Amino acid sequence: MSGWAIAPLCIVVFIHWAATFWASRLLPQERRRLHDPRRVPNLFDPMASHKWFSIALFENTRGFRLPARLAFLVMRVSLVMIPFVVMASIVTAANPPADARPSAQAEAPPEIAR
Repeated sequence: MSGWAIAPLCIVVFIHWAATFWASRLLPQERRRLHDPRRVPNLFDPMASHKWFSIALFENTRGFRLPARLAFLVMRVSLVMIPFVVMASIVTAANPPADARPSAQAEAPPEIAR
């Protein structure tokens, strides 16, 4: 499998990680501004990082400022896109273009030296 088949998956996962980090930096400020007493779990703590999945899906961002709403939107969209990109990568890896197949290169006639 060549790299181009898995590249979209790597890009979407990187965007999701970046948006999650961005949202984790903005969420404490927004909760303080809205007088929300809930604590924000540390994203990099192995014992609490699993709580970010529910925050990513169910956090109410109605009162947040634009950068925080945008971070949560990008995080949610990229999270929804991951399964679709995995399927597209699997289909692309299983069906490479005709010029990338080894049989297409083997059927070419030999060059004639003059």
